[in-house]
Amino acid sequence: MKLYIEIRSGVGGKDAENFAEELMSVYLKFAGRNGLKSEIVDNGKTKIISIEGECRFIKILENEAGVHKVQRIPETESKGRMQTSTATVACFRDTGIKEFVINEKDLEFKYYKASGPGGQYRNKTETAVRLIHKPTGIVVTCANERSQLQNKQTAIEIMICKLQKVFIKEELSKIDKKRLDQIKKAERSESKRIYNYQRDIVYDNITNKSATLKDIMKKAKIELLA
Repeated sequence: MKLYIEIRSGVGGKDAENFAEELMSVYLKFAGRNGLKSEIVDNGKTKIISIEGECRFIKILENEAGVHKVQRIPETESKGRMQTSTATVACFRDTGIKEFVINEKDLEFKYYKASGPGGQYRNKTETAVRLIHKPTGIVVTCANERSQLQNKQTAIEIMICKLQKVFIKEELSKIDKKRLDQIKKAERSESKRIYNYQRDIVYDNITNKSATLKDIMKKAKIELLA
């Protein structure tokens, strides 16, 4: 079973961006610790990773969907003031229904140069792909592979997962409701989970479970909150 996890920074500026990066690292560590196959699909502003393996672990990861709120003193804060930042997590499971068909006329592909590690080849060729589903406005980006064709195929696969999840349960007019239900508007008051560095605790508002920051952020034991 494969799951795509989309992570975005919310409110909080640079600290929110750092928090999104940290959450991605936690999920990758969780995958490695439990023998799951993982891959970074896009490490841009919107981060997308794929994780594949046993159903019980995928269900734990699906529980991560929602607004995550962190309360801490950012490294960039010179006056030592506490700041509250957020990041959103959305999950899309690959159902394996390969006969699901997307009308090609509804798709718009844009190609651009990928940024990040990879050397001259990565910087000088337009291998990264941004896929737009025009009727719904859903956007998928993929910049992991050096091959434009591979990135295009991965972007289509993720788009199918997103559309499947919605079309099976909702009408086209409510296409983005599922995602909005998960991430809302990334406001601080909408948090599913709170990471409080002063108290050294992570608390889940949905499951009413808690764990230490070390267990979650360093050891990636997110099953403690499921």
